[in-house]
Amino acid sequence: KKKCEKKGLDFEKEEAAYQKALAEKKAAQEAKKQAAEAKKQAALKAKEEKEAALSEEQKAALAAKAEAKAKKREKMQAAALEEFNKIRRKNNQPVLEKE
Repeated sequence: KKKCEKKGLDFEKEEAAYQKALAEKKAAQEAKKQAAEAKKQAALKAKEEKEAALSEEQKAALAAKAEAKAKKREKMQAAALEEFNKIRRKNNQPVLEKE
C-alpha cells in the first residue's frame, strides 16, 4: 500500500489487477494439469486396449520378455553392488548386504 502511495498509484486498482492476473495464471495451470491427466488416461486406455487385442502367444512372449528384462536388471544391480563392495573392502569399510 505504501509503495503505491509513494508511486502515486491506486492500491485497490493495482491489487485487483494483480489478483486477476494471479487467478488467470492459476486457471491456466489447472487447465494444463487437467490436459496432462487426460492425456495420461488416454495413453493408459490405449495401452490396455492394445494388450487386450494381443493373442495368447503374443501375451506370453511379452511376459517372457518382461521376465528376462527383470532378470537382467537384477543381474546388473548385483554386479554394481559387488563392485561397490569391492571398493569398500579395498578401503577397509564394512561390506553392504543385498536387501
